Amino acid sequence: LQDAMQSVQKGNLGEAEGIYREILSEDPNNVDALRLLALLAARTGALDQAINMLETCTNIAPDYALAWENLANLYSQKDDQKSLLKASICFERATELRPDWAEGWAGLGTMQTRTSLHYEGIESYKKSLSLKINQPRVHLSLGHVYKTTGLQEKSINSYKDAINYDNNFGEAYWSLANLK
Repeated sequence: LQDAMQSVQKGNLGEAEGIYREILSEDPNNVDALRLLALLAARTGALDQAINMLETCTNIAPDYALAWENLANLYSQKDDQKSLLKASICFERATELRPDWAEGWAGLGTMQTRTSLHYEGIESYKKSLSLKINQPRVHLSLGHVYKTTGLQEKSINSYKDAINYDNNFGEAYWSLANLK
């Protein structure tokens, strides 16, 4: 696996793919090689193939949090309603396995709000911020959801929090200035 990862770092993607496939020919249940091959496939534009490989990974090793995380991220790239719901399910599973993963809670919040589960999204964003407060983008996203749900005062506070953690965050200033 180390040789394949070094090949990826050097930009030798074909060589890395060959190494991953060789490992998998000897051990088809090697979830590390399968996950890394899936990420390589996604990197080269084969998103559906990558998703299939990661689904296989999670079937072989249902407690493999990193595979669930990668699967959630790939589903979220597809940007259709069904895939966003699948991304939410994957983020939920990943955060069950890694409850201290702030970025996972933020990702779950984003998928929930993109599928109109605004109040669930608020709770996920709040959980993310309880684990790692210095996340200006999460404060901004929380502000957007508060705005969407009519909670203007909370929206204002979230935008101000985003600015507090990054005083050069133009999008947060813009959002704050354009509250109506």
